[in-house]
Amino acid sequence: MKHMAIITLIATTIAFFSGCAKGKPVFVHAKHYEVVDELPMDLKTTKRTGRMFSIVSNAQTADELAQTAMLAAYELHNVHGYDLTSVLLYPNKDLIRTGAYYAQVEYAADNKGTQGVPGVDKTLFTSGKWKVRAANNALSGRELAIINLWYGDQHKFPSKDMHSSLSFDKAALTDHIAKELEVHVAEVKLPPIVCREYKGLDVKSRMTPAPN
Repeated sequence: MKHMAIITLIATTIAFFSGCAKGKPVFVHAKHYEVVDELPMDLKTTKRTGRMFSIVSNAQTADELAQTAMLAAYELHNVHGYDLTSVLLYPNKDLIRTGAYYAQVEYAADNKGTQGVPGVDKTLFTSGKWKVRAANNALSGRELAIINLWYGDQHKFPSKDMHSSLSFDKAALTDHIAKELEVHVAEVKLPPIVCREYKGLDVKSRMTPAPN
């Protein structure tokens, strides 16, 4: 079994670097994905084209989440030819267009970063091909159930407080989720999804492992 593991590792390494030699990114941890939504990108220039895509996947780890979104961005660029391809990876279709995404990728095939994108900090990613952020891991089953109900059922509990900054009644929603999941109200907390800069690959070259 030890020899088999070594052979598998060698084969994986050869496949990875052979792909690099051909100039094609190899994302060994990428999982299957599905494109479920897309929106036009309102660029403040006519010299660039761009589009935003939303995908879902069963990816779980930081490497899987980041590289799945990277693969999608790369492949979608190859299909559509946009200068800037933006991809958000969501846990499922019900959470599309919420802030609950696992990974965010900007792929600038023209090496101009997010130039021309309104509302973007001009000191960040003004040149280069990749900007990649991802969560450390996917949510647990319980966390996913909470977040699905949190966003999916807000409309059932509109806020009656004119001074509230929320459009929904948080206490009523929390009580509803607790009953649906048969848990104590104190256990109902919106799980945070924190995306951080991904360094699992050297995204500057797109292909090689990041230096230690």
